Amino acid sequence: MQPLISPIDHESRTNSYRAEDEPRTSEATPLLQRFPRRPIQEEQRYQTTVLVTLLFLVLFAGIVVGIY
Repeated sequence: MQPLISPIDHESRTNSYRAEDEPRTSEATPLLQRFPRRPIQEEQRYQTTVLVTLLFLVLFAGIVVGIY
């Protein structure tokens, strides 16, 4: 049986990853240009606001019921 600490399975604590070797990429990736943001219509914005407000009210009611 092999002991727990042996020179055969010894792991070095030095980091083998070198950040300098990796080429730098710009933040303007092709995906951002391929999928541009579509304009949000006012109706969608209104529906989203109402839905988020309703969910916050349900969360607040749950907290109030849980406390009392």
